[in-house]
Amino acid sequence: MLSIHSLVKNAAWIFSGLLFAQIINFLFALVLPRIYAPEDFALFGLFLSSVMILFEIVNFRLDHALMLPNIEEESIYIYRKAIFYGFILAFIVLLIGIVTFFNSWLTEGNYIIFWIALSIFLQGIIQPTFSFCNRIQSYTIMNIARIGQAIGMGLVSCIPYFIYESKVWLIEGFVFGQFIVIIVLYPVIFRNFKLPILKKNYSLASYSSFPKYGVWSSLLNTISRNSVVYLLNFFFVPYYVGLYTFNNKLIQAPLSLVTSSIGQVFFRDASQTKTQLELKSLSDFTQKILTIIAIAPICILWIWGPDIFEILFGKEWREAGEIARYLSLWYGTSLIVTPLSMLIDIKAKLKWELSYNILFFIFRVSSLCIVAYFGNFKWTIIIFGLVSVFFNLYLLIFVRRLTHHENKI
Repeated sequence: MLSIHSLVKNAAWIFSGLLFAQIINFLFALVLPRIYAPEDFALFGLFLSSVMILFEIVNFRLDHALMLPNIEEESIYIYRKAIFYGFILAFIVLLIGIVTFFNSWLTEGNYIIFWIALSIFLQGIIQPTFSFCNRIQSYTIMNIARIGQAIGMGLVSCIPYFIYESKVWLIEGFVFGQFIVIIVLYPVIFRNFKLPILKKNYSLASYSSFPKYGVWSSLLNTISRNSVVYLLNFFFVPYYVGLYTFNNKLIQAPLSLVTSSIGQVFFRDASQTKTQLELKSLSDFTQKILTIIAIAPICILWIWGPDIFEILFGKEWREAGEIARYLSLWYGTSLIVTPLSMLIDIKAKLKWELSYNILFFIFRVSSLCIVAYFGNFKWTIIIFGLVSVFFNLYLLIFVRRLTHHENKI
């Protein structure tokens, strides 16, 4: 019961901060569709999909591994390694950007890769720092960072409304929000680099499955999830890419309230349970709460999705509400399975996760391409959603089995 009480208490505290941040995001979301057209969101969608893919591998999954050691000094050692790998990835992307820029390989928006490199560098610091804050239960500073990020990102994104009406500042707003997070988290970052590592024989060998299997697994998962933007851009006009990007950005924001708040605390508490019975009790309780919460967005989006988008953002965005309706079941099942999937890291089942994500990637991308080839946007989105729901349910079955076997963790 102590773990369940801890989960509810800490998740509620994180949720309160995320809720305030998402309210700010929502208020700015009411303004952005009146500044930008659907086509303006297309390029931002490609940027966002690119960075989301690379965010999954920026720290070689060591930001997850630093939660597991019993000794804080070892956790700090992993934290520093995680940031170092993030710097390496950002540097590689920067070199690619320089080569492609001077060889004119990219035409429209050839500057974007430099923004991608900067965003990766910042995220390479943010992700492990958030994980460390979660480890030591510094939830207040996490909340302040997220609220500051929402305000900074929204203000910069809305600058064209006040100054440059013809300029699109969505990418700049996203990166500026990351800068705000770094500023707020600076005390934690400084502390973890200032403290000396007294024990010199720490090694990443015990956590080799994270970079060995976890990186590729996460990469495939996020590519398959974000590939829809690239494929829509290939098969359809920018108008549809913009509709999907805006819809996904708007819907994922409130869903992340639950997945982030409960997922972070569940990961911490589950990794510290001593017996399989305690882990099962915590997991069952978490799943019941998530299932109850998931019913609301599924029903609301399915019944009123198009009407809500039309009322809030105007008639030209009604079709984005149709997309939300078709993907409502995917959003709901993701809300349930995402926090619970942390058990895969805790149980070191990363090799299985890699196999799962390979299959997921093949089925999701191939089915989407086949349907998109015939030029039907509606059925492309529907098939994408159905395949995603099927694999979410399969993953849920697997993670539940992890709590029903073995006597010790």
